[in-house]
Amino acid sequence: MEYLEVSRSLHVVVDAGVDGTGQCRNCVVHRLCVCCLEELEITYCVCTPAPVQLMKRGLFACSPVAPTLAVDLRLLEFMKTLFMLLTPNTTAWCEALECFLDAQGYQLQSKDNLRQRFSNAYHWYSVLTIYMEDHITTLVHSFSPSSIQQESTQPSNYLCARCPLCFGGNLERAKTDQDDLDCIVCLDACFTQKRTNNPRNSAACDPPNPTNTVFIPDSEVKWSCSSNHHSLAQTQQEDRFEDGMRVPVSVLDGCGDSFHAADEKHQKASTHFFADTGLMALLCHHDHVLWLVNMTSAGEKQHYALVLVKNLFEHLPSNMTVGLLYDIGCQLEHSCHKWKLLDDGILSRLKFGISVFHAYGHQWPCQIVYHPHKCVGFGLSDGEGCERLWSSLKMLIPILRVSGRLFVLDNQIRHFDKKSFSLFGQWLDKKWSLCKRKKMMAWEALCELHVDMQTLWHEWTAQVELQTRPLPRQSKNKGSQQLAYILSLEKTVEDYQSHVDKLENDLINNHVHDIVDFNLQLAAAKGSLSKASHALRQKKKSHIQSHVESSLKHREPAILKLVSTYNNLCGELQSMIQLHKAPPGAIRPTPIPSKGIFQLDVDSDIWQDVGLGECHPDPPWWLADESVCKGIKLMLEIDHCNEEERRLSRERSVLQEWFSVEWLSVQTALEEAGGYKYCLQGIS
Repeated sequence: MEYLEVSRSLHVVVDAGVDGTGQCRNCVVHRLCVCCLEELEITYCVCTPAPVQLMKRGLFACSPVAPTLAVDLRLLEFMKTLFMLLTPNTTAWCEALECFLDAQGYQLQSKDNLRQRFSNAYHWYSVLTIYMEDHITTLVHSFSPSSIQQESTQPSNYLCARCPLCFGGNLERAKTDQDDLDCIVCLDACFTQKRTNNPRNSAACDPPNPTNTVFIPDSEVKWSCSSNHHSLAQTQQEDRFEDGMRVPVSVLDGCGDSFHAADEKHQKASTHFFADTGLMALLCHHDHVLWLVNMTSAGEKQHYALVLVKNLFEHLPSNMTVGLLYDIGCQLEHSCHKWKLLDDGILSRLKFGISVFHAYGHQWPCQIVYHPHKCVGFGLSDGEGCERLWSSLKMLIPILRVSGRLFVLDNQIRHFDKKSFSLFGQWLDKKWSLCKRKKMMAWEALCELHVDMQTLWHEWTAQVELQTRPLPRQSKNKGSQQLAYILSLEKTVEDYQSHVDKLENDLINNHVHDIVDFNLQLAAAKGSLSKASHALRQKKKSHIQSHVESSLKHREPAILKLVSTYNNLCGELQSMIQLHKAPPGAIRPTPIPSKGIFQLDVDSDIWQDVGLGECHPDPPWWLADESVCKGIKLMLEIDHCNEEERRLSRERSVLQEWFSVEWLSVQTALEEAGGYKYCLQGIS
């Protein structure tokens, strides 16, 4: 920080004129040649280490003891900025630099010598700058005014630092509607961010990372894995609602079959070839990473999601509600209720939803319950923040396959946070304009339909109730069981027939010793064959057909009488039409011939409904009335726009409050922390 002040943030080159000769009388002095395009000879001791002397010259040493390479701070800062926007490939960069230096006459002593030393200098320079930024942030926050609310009623300082709009401000003052959620987060996994399993390659290991990280330690993840291992395999004979669920079991089964993410046994990355198989992230409403989990299993295990959710609630007060959007949110909620994977205190404050893009792959009853634009409380959130994060990190996929990745990912996420913090105002303005525009268009369209909101709410409630109703379930194996039974009967008939044939052949060939005993055996065999054959014929005969035939025979007199009555009414209607006593446009239906009524053909006149009106009761408006169908969609859009407006208004107030506190803290620190004045002026 001292050199940054002297060099005006590396804007000017400082000639420090440092010379360690004669500065210490009791220390052993060493001489060292350092490569900086041109060799630099310095003397150092314990009191004046070589890295300190190089730093005063604007150079960063490649090692803390006896460095042999020093890199200009401006070059390292340029590389640090460049690698936030491009793939951080130090190998290719150093190879290009070696070729350039070789053409300029600078011959390096050994091959690949620059890459190792330069990578080491770049890594520890990045660590040092992060330490400096964290130190300045801690210093500023130490001068923040004390909060009026107790700490137990507010989210943790960690969450407030991750996203002040979601977790800052006064929680008691912010909530304006009981259905509004206090915060909205999204969850998703990515199996393209993985690392190859190459134990012989030391470069594939993560470099030391003493800085703060967004990754949850592996020890916590493994402990959760051992304590949350359950299987959802079960046999259900009837469709029903399970405890705590809003959709029946049949819908959950359909959604589970539609997504590989719901199948924990589905391998998305082989653990034989990859040491790290992917990432799972938990992001806030503004796409800020709250935590990351490094996945090491072949499938998308639910315990990774549970670790992230539990970690979130450990940093939240006991009265704060959370909306969670996940690709398979219905399956995760089902597991939590069935196996008690989360405490009731967490489940009562957690509302599950499905991200917009993946919602259309779920069953329709699941959509009307879990879709964020149909579920109360989510506003206009889409839950696709994780997908945007994976898109931003896609440039790192090739290089992180074969190198340490956790520090690089932390560094990249820290860069995204800085960029996002500076654009909070633009983000709010953009979302507010979009929300207002959508709401105005929906209101205009709704007014043209002339349907009141109360009717729409009543019809929407009826639709949800009807379409999420459990359906009778049939056994999936019943057909197979019947077929197996028929095949077994056929095999039994064949065995009995073979036995009878053998007995008859013995009689023909005069192989019978006791004719009385033989006759008894033959009679028993033929009796068994007759019974088995009869059972087989009865089983093959359609049960439905026999039931229909017996029912028709039993009801034949009533059916014939009904046909006669119908034909008489057709004749009366024809007479009324001829006398002009029938309603205008009335048409006589075609009479039904009583002869051959039980031998109908597909072209018979009985199938024609000419002159017959609808005899079914009126269908519900949400199904049959086009205005009501459109009105329900517009009503839901308006309601969610209102939710979004309340959320954006709260976030605007929180942004103003947060900025005021930060500004006051910086000004106080400028007055009282004189030694850091230059660094504080850079953020004020």
